[in-house]
Amino acid sequence: MAADLDRLTDDVLRALANGAAASPAALSFLLARYVATGRADVRGALEPALAAALDRPFASLAAGDRAAWLRALVDAAPVAQDDRVLAAVDALVACLRRDWIETTCVGTAAAVLDACLASAEIRDPRAIIPDTIDQLERVVGAAYHPGDRLAHDWRAPARRDGDLVDHVQCAAVLLAAYQATARIPYAMLAEELMQYARRTWWDDEAGALTDAAGGHSRTFEVNCAAARVWCWLARLHADDDYRRAAVVAPDADYRLQAARILASPPVESAATGVSVAVYGLAVTEYFR
Repeated sequence: MAADLDRLTDDVLRALANGAAASPAALSFLLARYVATGRADVRGALEPALAAALDRPFASLAAGDRAAWLRALVDAAPVAQDDRVLAAVDALVACLRRDWIETTCVGTAAAVLDACLASAEIRDPRAIIPDTIDQLERVVGAAYHPGDRLAHDWRAPARRDGDLVDHVQCAAVLLAAYQATARIPYAMLAEELMQYARRTWWDDEAGALTDAAGGHSRTFEVNCAAARVWCWLARLHADDDYRRAAVVAPDADYRLQAARILASPPVESAATGVSVAVYGLAVTEYFR
């Protein structure tokens, strides 16, 4: 595994210096590295990246892109201490609340709801969490099928089975919902969905999840997201109180599962340019 976070940081800085635009993942990764290290060069890259982010026409973006930028700005708010960041967060939450009514793809809907739950960390949770949880219940209630499978379209669940992205994104938002509410069934369902994903899409030779419906970049990103989810599940399994209260998969080693993905040659080799940040966030989660 390329676990050298300083080297990954240098790779992202180099990509930005060579003219790459800062992605939401790049902004979040550099923020995490600045908090961890205080590096002046990271701060120097963060300031123009955040300024460019605030100038983006968020209203013209697709729902999934808006969700990604909201997550990045939530990460930025405590570091930036800038009212413009909070104003952008509020505007994005308002847009995403409209998006979640219209977004029928389960994976995108999950990303939207996950970002809204994240915003409750820095805004009034009473104004955000109840409505977001209600919408999550609607989406999952419509999309989930016995046997641990999701539909792809929660408004038309019989039309098509969900893909790898749908399952990983939904597991992630269910874990966020568990964190927000302490309702154990959310975490248990997240574990079921990741068990289904592993049974359905795991490629043992590659040491990663593969989905024929996804392209190269999409597969890379969803594997990094899956590694982060498995790290979260590993921490829950290490919590004695959680294990006593929940029904957990016996003998599951989710930390090992995450490590296999992060050490997978196809995943490591796809971490190039500014996309190194996506991998870096997963490695950060692994060592958290």
